[in-house]
Amino acid sequence: MHNVNDIGKFKTGSAKEKLCAFNDQIEITACNERKTEKNVKNIFSGYDIVLGAVDSFGTRFVINKACVSLRMPYINRGINGFSGCTDVVF
Repeated sequence: MHNVNDIGKFKTGSAKEKLCAFNDQIEITACNERKTEKNVKNIFSGYDIVLGAVDSFGTRFVINKACVSLRMPYINRGINGFSGCTDVVF
């Protein structure tokens, strides 16, 4: 999703640019704020779906727990070396 032109940018902003280029009819809000047990539900309120692309397992668990509690779909993607995975939780 990222390339050399994205060096120095937040991954969230770079990803938003690429995804909006695919479909200009979607609305994406990029959030660079660190997700914690205290703020995550407030950050996610008002949205329809969460797409997570975080590096920290702890943050993934915080996001997952909040999405389950809010009954909100969560799409999580991860990569490790040359392996990748996508999990969709409803």
